[in-house]
Amino acid sequence: MVTNVLIANIPQLIVSALYLLYNDLYTRMRLSVEWTSFYQRHQPLRVTCPRGLQRSTPFLQLSPLWAIPLLSMMTVLHWMISQSIFYTLIKEQGYSWEGVPDLAAAGLSSEGERFSVNGVGWSPLGIIISIIVGGAMVLLVWLVGFLGRLPEGMPVVRSCSAAISAACHRLEWDADAPRKNIAWGVVKPGEDGTEHAAFSSGEVGLTREGVVYM
Repeated sequence: MVTNVLIANIPQLIVSALYLLYNDLYTRMRLSVEWTSFYQRHQPLRVTCPRGLQRSTPFLQLSPLWAIPLLSMMTVLHWMISQSIFYTLIKEQGYSWEGVPDLAAAGLSSEGERFSVNGVGWSPLGIIISIIVGGAMVLLVWLVGFLGRLPEGMPVVRSCSAAISAACHRLEWDADAPRKNIAWGVVKPGEDGTEHAAFSSGEVGLTREGVVYM
């Protein structure tokens, strides 16, 4: 019985592991969208413990607009998989006319001779629907990645701490910028034709192609 139960639930374990990768992919995509939204647009930072004009982090890892549909689709997929491959236990039991269990009515001489089937069952319809739902989720992440365009002008750094640090080298007069509405852009000309781009609570300029930014 234990072996059959484990076999029936292996697909659930695989889908749960794939969901972690699926959710991580959406989180990185959402992170890139939020990062580039600071280009030429002043808005507050989102942190764990807000101070000043800062905002708090959402309850879920993703915003409700993204998290609720993803959780709903995964709930449906897990339920469909549970209806596709499942543990089965079938026993033959004889009953008398009074409804009392009677081994003799089934031609069984003793409790040990009771007929039973212990195995893993499967449903073709459930498997087909599970494949359709899973395929739709893969198509959805492809469409979001293909159709979702990021604004030009600000480099995408994802979660690279070195690139994030380079973008946060603010000017000396702007020491209290993290608690204000900030935007990313060109803050001052540099030396030898280079310019400095960073987050700032003041006015920021547009980046230009062919210019080196420090």
